[in-house]
Amino acid sequence: MSAKRGAAVLISGQAGGFLLRFIRNILVARLLSVEDYGIASTFVVAMSLVQMSTNLNFRVLLVQSRDGDDPDFMAAIQGLNILRGLVVGVILFVAAAPIARLMGQPDLIWPYQMVAILPVIAGFGHADVERLHRTMRFGATVIQNLSSLSLSLILLWPLALWLGDFRVMLGLYAVEQLTRTGISHILAERTFRVIWEGQVALQALKFGWPLLLAQALLFATQQGDRIIVANQFGAHMLGLFSAAVNLTMPLSLLLAGLSRTFFLPLLSKAQDAPELFADRAAFAMQATLCAGLLGVVGFGILGPPVLLVIFGEKYAEALPLVGMIGTIFALAIPRAGLTTVAIAKGHTINMLITNSVRIAFLPLVIWVAISTGSVLMLLTVSLVAEMIALFVAFLLLQFQTRLGGLGRMLLPYGLAVACIAVMALAILRAPDNIAGLTPVSLAAVGLFLGVILSCRTLLGELRARFLKRG
Repeated sequence: MSAKRGAAVLISGQAGGFLLRFIRNILVARLLSVEDYGIASTFVVAMSLVQMSTNLNFRVLLVQSRDGDDPDFMAAIQGLNILRGLVVGVILFVAAAPIARLMGQPDLIWPYQMVAILPVIAGFGHADVERLHRTMRFGATVIQNLSSLSLSLILLWPLALWLGDFRVMLGLYAVEQLTRTGISHILAERTFRVIWEGQVALQALKFGWPLLLAQALLFATQQGDRIIVANQFGAHMLGLFSAAVNLTMPLSLLLAGLSRTFFLPLLSKAQDAPELFADRAAFAMQATLCAGLLGVVGFGILGPPVLLVIFGEKYAEALPLVGMIGTIFALAIPRAGLTTVAIAKGHTINMLITNSVRIAFLPLVIWVAISTGSVLMLLTVSLVAEMIALFVAFLLLQFQTRLGGLGRMLLPYGLAVACIAVMALAILRAPDNIAGLTPVSLAAVGLFLGVILSCRTLLGELRARFLKRG
C-alpha cells in the first residue's frame, strides 16, 4: 500500500477510535458520580503500571527489524507476547494490595486483582496485525480498534444499569480486550504459531530494554501527577482531575501514537540513505511540533468551556486545571516525533535519557503538592519539566545523528519554547486560571503561527503535494 493511502486509512481509523473512546469516557463521567469516576480512572493506571514494567516493545521490533517478515521471527515474537502477558497478570494480581493503597483506595483490592486478567488476554493476540504495518497496511489495526471500542460502547448502558458504579469500567475494559484479541486472529493473514527462539529473545531484550526503562519513566511522567492527586487529594479531586485529563490526554496521545505508527516505517526504510532520511526526519519533527503547539493553544483557550459543555456542571471545579493539563499532554506529540526519528536509527536509548530528565523533577512535584496543597502548582512544575525534557531530546538527537537536515529545526523549536511559555503565563495570570482570549493568549497564537511559517520542510512538502494534485 502507498504511504498516502496508508496514512488516510490510519488517520481515519485513529480518528474514529478517538471519537468512540472519547464518547465512552463522557458517558461514563455523566453516568457515575465524580468520586466513582475518579476510582474508575485508577484501574487503567494500575494496568498500565504493570504492563509498562514488562514492556520490551516486541511488536515495535516486528516493524523495525529487517527480519520482521520471517514467519519464524513473528512466531517467536508471539511467544514472547504470551510470556509477557502471563508475567504481567501474575504481577498485577500479587501487587493489587499495594497498588490500591498507592491509589488511595486501600479497601478496594479486588478490582485491581480482576484487572490482572486483561494483560493475559492481550498476550494471546495475533502479531500479524502489526506486521502488516511494515508495508503501510493499517486496515486490520483500524478494524480491530473500532470493533472493540464499538462493542464496549454498545454495552455501556446495560452495564451501567446493572452495576451502577466504578465496576462499569472493569466490564468495559474486559469487553474491549476480548474483542481486540479475537479480531486480531480473524484478520490475520498468517497462521497463529508460537515458538521459542533464544536468539530472537536476546535481540528483543537488546532492542527493548532501553525502551522498557524509558516507558517506565514515561508512565511516571504521564500518570505520576494522577497518582499524586489520588494519594494526596482524594477520590473527588481525582475525579475532577481525571475529567480534565480525559478531555486533553486522549487526543494528544492519539496524535503521538499516530506519528510513531506512520513515520517509523517510512524512516526505517530510509535509515541507510542519509539525505532521504534527513528530509523525512525534518518533515516528521516539524509536523509533530506544529501538531503539539496546536494542542497547546487550543487546550489553553478552548479547553475550559469545552469541558463544561461536554462533562457537565458537576465538573466545573476542574475548569482551572484544563489549560495546564492540556499544555503538558500536547508536548507528548513533538516528543514522539523526536523519539521516532531516534528509534528509526536504532537509538533506543534516547527515550530513556529524556524521560530520566523528566522524572528527575518528580520529587519536586511531590514536595510542591504536599507543601502547597495546590494541584495547579503541581502542574506548573510538571510543565517546566516537560519543556526541559523536550529540549534535551532535541539536542540529543542533533548530537547523535549529525544530519545537516536537522539544523532546520533550530528556529521552529526556539519559537515553540516561547509559545509554550507565553501560553502558560496566560493561564497563570488569568482570573480563575481560565485563559480565554486575552492579549497574552493571543500572543501565544501569534508565536504558533511563527512556528508554522518557520517549518520550511513541512510547508515545502505540503506545497509540492498540493501543486501535484492540482
